[in-house]
Amino acid sequence: MSTTKPQQYQCLLDQMEQLLEGERDFVVNAALAASLVYFNLPRIQWAGFYMRRGDELVVGPFQGRPASTHIPIGQGVCGMAAARREVITLDDLRPDERAIDGNGHSAAQNEPPVSQIVAPLLDQRYVRGVLQLDSQTPGRFDPDDRQGLQRVARMFVELTDFPE
Repeated sequence: MSTTKPQQYQCLLDQMEQLLEGERDFVVNAALAASLVYFNLPRIQWAGFYMRRGDELVVGPFQGRPASTHIPIGQGVCGMAAARREVITLDDLRPDERAIDGNGHSAAQNEPPVSQIVAPLLDQRYVRGVLQLDSQTPGRFDPDDRQGLQRVARMFVELTDFPE
């Protein structure tokens, strides 16, 4: 019997709550959460965090190939999700000018991400960073993913102390 996406995300949230129980350190929690998402959601090629430092996002713990290291707030999908304080999905990054090419992919590797979803990490109304997922599957992320990833981001913020 196959599970629905809401069930997958609920299982992920349950595991995350258990895994992060009693741990508040940002680096530890981000590393564990990125790994948990990467290995538990199907068709994910990159899962990780970008942390806010002033007017930019800086790459944090992740699973996948090397990524862009600095993203200005308001630029690229991650920067726009942070600026707008909302989840953003793109079905196909290839023709989209908002995508930042920096995931460490070359044309010879033929593995650039195709679709992407980014959820802001909101502490009250302040954006602490973002959680990003990439996939090679066009249109991989739907409204269930938007809601599920938003819940994951919310739980991560609740269970984590952020560096000042």
